[in-house]
Amino acid sequence: MLLMSNTYCWLPLTAFLFTVATMPAVKWLAVRFEIVAAPAATVLDSSMRRRTIPLLGGTAIVIALLATLALAGDLPLWLAVGSIGLFAIGLVDDIKVLKPRQKLFGQIITIIAVVILSRHPAF
Repeated sequence: MLLMSNTYCWLPLTAFLFTVATMPAVKWLAVRFEIVAAPAATVLDSSMRRRTIPLLGGTAIVIALLATLALAGDLPLWLAVGSIGLFAIGLVDDIKVLKPRQKLFGQIITIIAVVILSRHPAF
């Protein structure tokens, strides 16, 4: 009863299922294109098998968020631009490590675009 009181109650479950569904493909892409974090060598790791850790997990989350909101018909342009902009910065940082200043600059530009778009009545 409580779950049915909100028309958007299915959104978190849908986003979760999208994330779970896309995560294997994203993991495969990360390993395939060697977008991975190598584990640090420590004394404790000597007895354990060291594996690389695939990056790009944010890709599955952003796909899930945007797909779910698009399906719900509730994806404003400012939110799409902001999500894709911040995702792109994170993706570039996963592939080629950005300096903190570069990352911050990109995030500030993205947020300025979001604020401008969110104040425009058509978006």
